[in-house]
Amino acid sequence: GSYYKVLSVDAVPLKNANDKLTVALWFNANMRGDDSTRGGIIAMGQTSTWPWNLYLPVPPSTKIRLQIQTVSAGTVNSFSTTNINLDQWYHAVFTYDSSLGSANAKLFIDGVNAGADQSPAGPDKTLYTLDADFYIGSLNQGLFTHIGKIAEAAAWNVVLSSAEIAALI
Repeated sequence: GSYYKVLSVDAVPLKNANDKLTVALWFNANMRGDDSTRGGIIAMGQTSTWPWNLYLPVPPSTKIRLQIQTVSAGTVNSFSTTNINLDQWYHAVFTYDSSLGSANAKLFIDGVNAGADQSPAGPDKTLYTLDADFYIGSLNQGLFTHIGKIAEAAAWNVVLSSAEIAALI
């Protein structure tokens, strides 16, 4: 599948957005990931290290997976409670706020909180940062590509409210 490496990320204060972040997009999956694709939808990272990524895991899973990597807690995973059907459009949003005592990572599908809100362990909940690339349609460097369509991807270095997220649909 095709993917895009976003080259203008340096102009946006997203590369260093390590305490507050919102990522939103529309996606339509034509097939689920397999051992070689894993259905990467959007990510920031390189090789095997990602501050964050969103993807459809290997079958038989029908849930979208949000993966967050923090400075002291390692990797935190959240699976949506919503089943993802093939050939259907969904609006996905995730937010991350390191200042919250709990529920730092939230996942929304079609405007509804659809994930198990996650809180990384450890004292430092800031996102792992590195001089990494931002990918749409892949987890990294063309690996684990999304088989389907992606539209209107956007990212903010703030946490959007539930009302602001609902207004995106």
